[in-house]
Amino acid sequence: MNGTLVLTARVLRTIRTLPTEERMAIATAIANEIILGGAPTDEAAMSPVASMLYPLIRFDIEHDSLRFAQKLA
Repeated sequence: MNGTLVLTARVLRTIRTLPTEERMAIATAIANEIILGGAPTDEAAMSPVASMLYPLIRFDIEHDSLRFAQKLA
């Protein structure tokens, strides 16, 4: 992902409400993939819940970032 990164209050609230294990796994995946541009994480290291939620949260981040970038253009 290039350009602006938007983490809305909704996304942050969603992440903060997760149990610690899932919250840490998803935060690490966001940092690795979206911020640093690498692989998200080892899928085997994520719990089944985190593996299911991460793509949804990632979609929201990418969608919100794209909408914000379009408003700036």
